[in-house]
Amino acid sequence: MNLTKKAMSILARATDRVSEQDISTSSDEADRLIDEGITDNTFKLTDVGKQVQTKIVARLEELKSGVPFADRKINEPELVKFEGTWKHGLMLKTRYITNGVLWTFGNGFKDNMPVTALPNEQIKPIATLIRKHANVVKPMKGIEVFPNVWKVLGNLDEHDLIIFADKDGSELITIDAVYYDFVMFRYPTARFYVHIGEHKPLVAKIERKTLDGVIAVIAPAEIL
Repeated sequence: MNLTKKAMSILARATDRVSEQDISTSSDEADRLIDEGITDNTFKLTDVGKQVQTKIVARLEELKSGVPFADRKINEPELVKFEGTWKHGLMLKTRYITNGVLWTFGNGFKDNMPVTALPNEQIKPIATLIRKHANVVKPMKGIEVFPNVWKVLGNLDEHDLIIFADKDGSELITIDAVYYDFVMFRYPTARFYVHIGEHKPLVAKIERKTLDGVIAVIAPAEIL
């Protein structure tokens, strides 16, 4: 059975049948449920669909509480719709992009990340801020942290979070998982650091000389 996160989310919130709203706004995913035998042609849950729904709802409850990060797979960021307005600039003769949550060297994904130039007056302040954050990878300035817990807020296709902890398991910072995926998809050997005491933002580095190897800075998730 091959269900996307969107299809599983539709199934999780269904009662005895898929809602009219989901049928109208996510028709392809609703049709997938018919193809997989989860619903009949009227979008009423079949016996198989009810069994699958029970498993999905149980898994969703686990994810809301948090499960080991090892259970999670990276989502390809080309397929994700990113929030915010993306801008590009130049630092150390290298192009970067930012939306105010993620700052990273490189370019955006053209299809889902339209990027425009930063105003000139913002270039220097951003560079100063990034250099400050980059100090975290230097000895006695920061500590290395590791993805420890995966959890969701809402349904499976909504807010996806990763909680980072130090080597002793103390949880220090939570970020939106989409930004972790973005960094790891491009830099699979990246390591992560936070400032001692402050624990924010999350800084990613690889083995290279430019900016002490720092390639991304991620702000903590805003959790209401």
